[in-house]
Amino acid sequence: MGPALDGSMQVYGPIWNNQQLIHEYSAKKDNVKDFFDIGWAQNHNISLSGVSSDNKMDYYLSYSFADDDGIMPKDYDTYKRNTIAFRSSYEPVDWLKVYSSVNFARSTTDAVGSFQGTSVIDGLYEMSRDVSIVDMKNTNLAFLLRRLILHLTVLRTLIGLWRTTTTIPTPNRFTVNCNWTSSRLNI
Repeated sequence: MGPALDGSMQVYGPIWNNQQLIHEYSAKKDNVKDFFDIGWAQNHNISLSGVSSDNKMDYYLSYSFADDDGIMPKDYDTYKRNTIAFRSSYEPVDWLKVYSSVNFARSTTDAVGSFQGTSVIDGLYEMSRDVSIVDMKNTNLAFLLRRLILHLTVLRTLIGLWRTTTTIPTPNRFTVNCNWTSSRLNI
């Protein structure tokens, strides 16, 4: 347990270029909550189905698209999936019916990596309550970047996540099925 967060002005960070930061030593409101973005998901589907005029053939064709973006900043925790499916059956004679289906799925997933076994959430909870995460998002300022070195684990976990993602390879899925039934064969 450290000193009370009393709102006093305190020197913060290393001396760099004959400068040192001063900040209010108080708990920042929503400093963990401000890190996250609002996540969203969308899913779109379309399908066509029909039967031939003589009722000997039917078919079904569908396409779906899913796109998710999680709560991590920017697009570093995403999931995208495209799926195409086709099914049909054909009855050339009364005693034989042939079924077929073809499915194809392609998906990509990006996930936020961890640093030495520490997750992003762990890094957020270990962050000092008097440090503004919102101020840390701008890593272009040299002095601010220098200040972030004080929180090396958090820097690598939080700031690094905005530049480091893990794409989880998922192979394309392609399946073909063909079946038939017969009322004349006794097997």
